Amino acid sequence: MNVRSLVALLSVSAVGFTLQASAQPALEPLPSFPQSVFPTSPRRALAESPPFQGNLRARYEFTWGDYQPFVQVGMQHQAHSHSATGYVQNYDQAAYTTYDAFAGVSKDAWTAQLYCENFTDTRANLFTSSAQSVVTVTVNRPRTAGLRFSYKFGGQ
Repeated sequence: MNVRSLVALLSVSAVGFTLQASAQPALEPLPSFPQSVFPTSPRRALAESPPFQGNLRARYEFTWGDYQPFVQVGMQHQAHSHSATGYVQNYDQAAYTTYDAFAGVSKDAWTAQLYCENFTDTRANLFTSSAQSVVTVTVNRPRTAGLRFSYKFGGQ
């Protein structure tokens, strides 16, 4: 068996507190195209295959009378990656880390939640291409904040 990466998951719970983490490190250098396939192309890692990706979430829930308030924070990290392999232009896509925060309250089937995703307003280069003779870059969503209301039909 040829194992190239490992997915590690962790979940820890205590009274009202949950911590979840996952990571996918590369155990060895990612496969490259051999010179015989693309003889004029240098060896480089496969496209969109970062050597490390991971995330972490922490959530605290408690009871306050008839209400169930909660707070949650999270982070996501991705190491650098390459945009392409082969005879096309390759761009190095830098590593990035984003952070999220949530706070809310539930009662019966109702939930109200304040959220802020990407609260550090990190601009991440998700994909770069020049396939249309123009360099285009796809970026992640900017800081997004709001108030969300939800209702679960059918009770709890």
